[in-house]
Amino acid sequence: LRSADTLNRKDVFLVTKVDRISLGYQNTMNSIDSSLTNLGTDYIDLLLIHWPFCEQACDKEPGSWQDTWRAMEDLHRKGIVRNIGVSNFDVEQLTELLNITSVHPAAVQNHFDLFHQATEVRNFCRIHNIVFMGYSTLGSMYKESGFQENPVLDNPIIKEIVEQLSAKYQRIITPTQVVLRWAVQGGVVVIPASTNIDHQRENLESANIDLSEDQLEKLKILDGTLDEGEEEEDGESRDDGEGEEEEDGEGNDGPGRDEEDGEDEDSPDGQEETESSIPTLNELKEMAKEYTLGKQGTTTAIKEVNHDDNILFVPLDLDTDGPPRGKLVVIHGRTGEQLWSFNVNGQFGGSVEFSVDRQVAVFSTEDLHVY
Repeated sequence: LRSADTLNRKDVFLVTKVDRISLGYQNTMNSIDSSLTNLGTDYIDLLLIHWPFCEQACDKEPGSWQDTWRAMEDLHRKGIVRNIGVSNFDVEQLTELLNITSVHPAAVQNHFDLFHQATEVRNFCRIHNIVFMGYSTLGSMYKESGFQENPVLDNPIIKEIVEQLSAKYQRIITPTQVVLRWAVQGGVVVIPASTNIDHQRENLESANIDLSEDQLEKLKILDGTLDEGEEEEDGESRDDGEGEEEEDGEGNDGPGRDEEDGEDEDSPDGQEETESSIPTLNELKEMAKEYTLGKQGTTTAIKEVNHDDNILFVPLDLDTDGPPRGKLVVIHGRTGEQLWSFNVNGQFGGSVEFSVDRQVAVFSTEDLHVY
């Protein structure tokens, strides 16, 4: 960011945290001095207390969160920190905070997903005019905790809503977009992060859809339904839920690592994409063939696969007794689920081509119609 010629500091909202090992008044002051140096800035837009206690991360408590808050108030008065808040606080701790503070907390950042909807803390924040930020909203912490699948993005209700919204908007809607939009419609600030421009675009395009009241209600009742026995549950074992900004113990700031928490993996589904987790082109083709033969009852000559986005665009020549017909089936490359399909008259005359931004698919049939 510092090397960008056209980017001004005021265009970036910079968020960082006081690490748990830096709790206490002077420890916090030292931590922020290091943060400012590491980040190459003279002020921070939002500073959060990462955790209220050090516990297992420290041999002994370095100081109290109350003393850290007092230091943050002083930094706020000096203009070094524009807004202050907390992370991983419960209602009891938030109530104490409001009783002792001279600066109203701007934000609370807590774990928030389909199965941990933080209703009590969110209600508290709404009543007291505090922004609620959710981390691990896409559920990536579950993979790190030993789950074989991501229970958020792989949830059957999410898949059902994906199909409904894809049909409604006549374009590909992804589970990531549904979950992000669900959170935003519930008044939650979401903080997904990716260095992949296509994933960034996918996240941003979630703003262009809306879930119905019925869909929102179906997701609301998932709160608390996950089998707690399947996950490591005391929070300390997984820090803030998942690979958020890595703390260095001094200012917990490395350049470019402090703007977001929780979802800082480079994958739209909240998983770190490894070589073994991304299907090969041949694997995608086999998946498409198995899907179309098993569920569509068609012959299939797979002419195009959009491997970059793990989305399969599969032109199918249908077996019919009447005039030739075709169907373009769009399949999620990881789950094998059909996202949407498009019927055409005639058989396909060529492969699918894409616009530069991958938002438009163009294909033709043998009778020279172009779609």
